[in-house]
Amino acid sequence: KVEELIDLESDLHELQSETKSVCKAVVEEVLKNANEIRKVEIKLDGKIVTDKKEHYHLKFETILRYAKLYKNVMLVGESGTGKSHVSEQVAKSLKLDFRAISCTMGMSESHLLGRMNIKGEYMESDFVHVFENGGVFLFDEFDALDSNMFCVVNSALANGYLSVPNRVKNQTAKRHKDCIIIA
Repeated sequence: KVEELIDLESDLHELQSETKSVCKAVVEEVLKNANEIRKVEIKLDGKIVTDKKEHYHLKFETILRYAKLYKNVMLVGESGTGKSHVSEQVAKSLKLDFRAISCTMGMSESHLLGRMNIKGEYMESDFVHVFENGGVFLFDEFDALDSNMFCVVNSALANGYLSVPNRVKNQTAKRHKDCIIIA
């Protein structure tokens, strides 16, 4: 029985060595692939718009081109798949301002259109800022909006202008040519 235990211990030691070798090879392959992902070089209008030190979503190039071409992009996917992060990367790659809002059923129009402060001064929202000045605006959790808020967003995207009733001096915001909306 002692000899069997010694043989078993020897087999176990050999198996552990093989397992370590396989694990090391797998880790090396994953790191090699991660470095390949990191080396993504995407050109847009003849200029490289990616950073070799950053990881990019597999669909980044497609999303970037749609954003540049169509100005409105809807991303659908499970939680944690990188939709918000890739939106920020699009802005960075296009050298545009990035702003976002997390949509909820209880969100009011002032979240999108701005509001008056206690002194009676108009406080611009991030959405109005990007809409008029350019940039990438992310409607995170867009499907959580209620129907009233959908009307505000739809009007802006369909018409190219937005009614800003709290801004007394200029109640119409016109969409900037570099305004990109991602939902």
